[in-house]
Amino acid sequence: MTGKFSAFLPIIIALLAAGTLVSTAAFVLSTTGIKLKINRRLKRVATDAGKTDGDRAFVPVSGGHSSIAWFDAAIQKWLPQPEQMRENLTATGMRIRLGEYVLFCLVTAALTDVMLHSVLPTHGAAVLLFSIAAGAGLPHLAVILLIRRRVNKFMVQFPEAIDLMVRGIRAGLPITECMRAAGHEMADPVGIEFRRVIDALKLGFTLNQALLTTQRRLRSPEFHFFIISLAVQQETGGNLAETLDNLGDLLRKRKQMKLKIRAMSSEARASAVIIGSLPIICFFGLLLFKPDYVMIMLTDSRGHLLLTGSVMSMLSGAGIMMKLARFEI
Repeated sequence: MTGKFSAFLPIIIALLAAGTLVSTAAFVLSTTGIKLKINRRLKRVATDAGKTDGDRAFVPVSGGHSSIAWFDAAIQKWLPQPEQMRENLTATGMRIRLGEYVLFCLVTAALTDVMLHSVLPTHGAAVLLFSIAAGAGLPHLAVILLIRRRVNKFMVQFPEAIDLMVRGIRAGLPITECMRAAGHEMADPVGIEFRRVIDALKLGFTLNQALLTTQRRLRSPEFHFFIISLAVQQETGGNLAETLDNLGDLLRKRKQMKLKIRAMSSEARASAVIIGSLPIICFFGLLLFKPDYVMIMLTDSRGHLLLTGSVMSMLSGAGIMMKLARFEI
């Protein structure tokens, strides 16, 4: 039993060290950010105290990628396409700043490096490359999942919002007032997106510009149909209420078709999950109950080659099965 515990002792130490590193970094970042925000606000108030409303400059609410000056400068200088990444973080619907995202990537890479170095101490270059890939890939995958979850939630509520706008148009209200009503009556994320459209109209944007900005956040073909319907109606005229009513019916039918396809492919997806998880469960079961039997896979170079090949084949097989079970409507 002592031998089994000593085999897992480096992993436990690595997890404790990584947890301490994450908590310390989060505490330092939060306290430093709060102090800088307070100082900036006091400085802005002191600067604007002697100015009138006519000569007071506009101060943006969020001006920068991070509340730490040197970290923000490093992001601006070294990070490729920071605005695109910032737009992706906005599309998640969460208040995640780009500096926080970059810090999370660095912590993920450091945590992965510490854990792998405790298991594979003699493969420094391979561990470093894998840690960098994990630090860049895992947070990006998390952002994609958050965006997809928000878009799916939006699409569930969107037909009801269209019905609300159709009833308002038939009552004689303009489309902007119908969007305002949808923004106040519907739950988020539908409500907040239509409120953003109304706010953009107040700032002088056209309706098409405001809707296209929302489309860049949602990246949904259904919402693109909505924009096209409004654009065609503005160019050619016609019964907008009937057009939006047909669009709402089309969206419901698309949703029903997606659910039907998901139900028909559920057996294949469940089989893929079971078959893909069996090797992992067996490996960790043997590592827990009989570590000497599988430890050679972690200590011998030939075992490393076999593990790499098996992981790559399992990932490719899972990707192919997911692609086969996903249909575009």
